[in-house]
Amino acid sequence: MMQFIILSLSLVQIINAAFALIDCASLTNATLCMQSGNCQVSSFGATITCQPITDCYRVSEVQACLLTPAANSISGCVPLNIDYKYENVCVKTGETSVPNGLLRFRRQANITRSPDITLSETPVSVLTTTTTPQKYTYQLFTLDILLASPTQLAAILDAFNHGINQLITDAVQPKFLEKAVIETFQNIRDDVTYTQSTRSTQLGKAWDLVNILFQRYQNYKAYYVQNYDFINFGFSDLNRQKLVITTKTYEIELTWATYANNGYIYVMTLAPEQFGIISIKQLSDLIWIKIVKDDGTTQDLTAVPVFIKYTWVNTATEYSAVYSQTFNKVFSSAFAPAANTAVSVTCVYPTTSTTYCPSFAVPVAALDQLMIFHHDTIQDCTALTGNQPYFRLARC
Repeated sequence: MMQFIILSLSLVQIINAAFALIDCASLTNATLCMQSGNCQVSSFGATITCQPITDCYRVSEVQACLLTPAANSISGCVPLNIDYKYENVCVKTGETSVPNGLLRFRRQANITRSPDITLSETPVSVLTTTTTPQKYTYQLFTLDILLASPTQLAAILDAFNHGINQLITDAVQPKFLEKAVIETFQNIRDDVTYTQSTRSTQLGKAWDLVNILFQRYQNYKAYYVQNYDFINFGFSDLNRQKLVITTKTYEIELTWATYANNGYIYVMTLAPEQFGIISIKQLSDLIWIKIVKDDGTTQDLTAVPVFIKYTWVNTATEYSAVYSQTFNKVFSSAFAPAANTAVSVTCVYPTTSTTYCPSFAVPVAALDQLMIFHHDTIQDCTALTGNQPYFRLARC
């Protein structure tokens, strides 16, 4: 019996040791720090600084948010069961779900290797300078974007831009570029080392990748819509004269009766939490709309008068107005609430049927920027102090 007790105690000790949280301060390798599940890199360089994660939504090791915290645990977080395709396992105390904008897609370790070197051992530096980028097209997609530092991500995005001529051909399936776009925005959102300036620069490169994706759609289908969780894509040849994106909580219908030149319309929606934008009465994601000619040059709303109809899930609440606001897509400066601009139509707010705003002209200022619909003033960036992770994401 005594031997059984000793053996049982030893087994418990082994199990506890196996599931013990990693001591973040002991890690000097960035990849190991980011893969730990409870640690974050707070400073990159010759020597990295690894510290406990500060946002509940970024934790992927559930022990870090158990009710009885241990060393390196995160205060104010509780466990949450969620779809296995996401890494999220914790939320703030008192919360019962993860906002779409804070969902974290898992790394696909089976097809990725490193942020610096492809599975075929080709350094990123080669991919950004080669005169034969077509030789390395699919190697680009084996780079681990989710583990990339800001410097590594910049190099990866430069490599995509360098290989654009091959990436927009039939040789590449759009889903690979969609994955790269999603992982790029997730990486930028979750990296705590960005300043507002460095994030703005990186977002410029991220939008270059978005444009590569939509150029690929041109050679793929005349009409295409793909829904993910915090990003949705919509594309149409202008001769279709209509594009509809439907999600769990809203629907966007874009229509245009005329167009001066043949071409295409690009649409992407992006969860506003990505940039720390929150509003109790927020209605929509951030909406990006761009119109181009066949040759890729831009068209304006005079050449293609686009109208938007917005329908959202009924909240059983009647509101007095619906407003729109536009943000710079690279957030080059801290956002602030603009004067509430009411949409130019009378919206319908029944509490027992469809809630919608009839078609109205897309605001000129919103083209190739980010537009959002809401019922009250968007919170000022600086008003988010202490409200994590939104204050960090706002980069005030």
